[in-house]
Amino acid sequence: MKKLLMICALIGLLIPPAAASPDWSSNLLLNPGAETGTLNGWTTDDPVVVAASQSQHEASGMVYPHSGNWFFNMAATEAAPSGVTASRILYQDVDLSSYASKTDAGLLLFKAGVYLQTEDATSFPGADYGQLTLRFLNGLGVEIDTLSTGLVQSPNLTWIKETLDGTAPVGMRSISLELLGEKNESTYINAFFDDTNLQVAPEPATLFLLGLGAVMLRRKR
Repeated sequence: MKKLLMICALIGLLIPPAAASPDWSSNLLLNPGAETGTLNGWTTDDPVVVAASQSQHEASGMVYPHSGNWFFNMAATEAAPSGVTASRILYQDVDLSSYASKTDAGLLLFKAGVYLQTEDATSFPGADYGQLTLRFLNGLGVEIDTLSTGLVQSPNLTWIKETLDGTAPVGMRSISLELLGEKNESTYINAFFDDTNLQVAPEPATLFLLGLGAVMLRRKR
C-alpha cells in the first residue's frame, strides 16, 4: 500500500499542468447576457424594476452593455422613495443532478462570474451595490450552503468582474445563481449586470489518482 501511494504521488508530480487542468463544462446558464432582449431563463422578484436593456441614462453618464447588445438593468423604474434602502434580485436555477456521484465524492468543482457596474455620483451621499450569490440546493430544493461576493460597488459606471469558485458541497443537486442590486440613495437601483457564467468540472488530479489506484489494486489481485 505504501508503494502504491508513493507511485501515485510521483506520477502526480510528473503530470504536466495542462493535462491536470479541469475539463470545464460550457456555460450552464440560459440567456447569460440578456441577448434575447428579455429575462428569458431568469426569475425576478420584480419584473417592473428589473429588465433587459440596451442602454440606460444615469445622472453621471450612460450605461451600455459589457458585450453584445443587451444587459440586465435594475434601474428600469423607481424602486423605492429616496433615502430608503431597497433591493431586487434576478436568479436562475441550474439542475446538476447528473453530477450527483462526483458531487457526493467531493470531486465537483464550480466557477461562476458576472460583470457588474454601479453608479456612485459625487452628489449622492450613499452608494448603490451589486452582488453575486450562489445557493447550493439539495434534491428537495432546500438550501444547504451559500457563497457570495458580498455587496460590491464598482468605480462609477465602470464594468468590473466578480467571481466565485470552489468545490460543490456534498448533497448538492442544483445551484441557484442570484444577482442582487441594492440602492441607498435616489429612487432607482443603479446596478447593472452582464455576461454571467456558471461552469462545473470533475476535480482532475484526484480522479486520475483514484483511477490509477484502482488499476494497481486490480493488477495486484
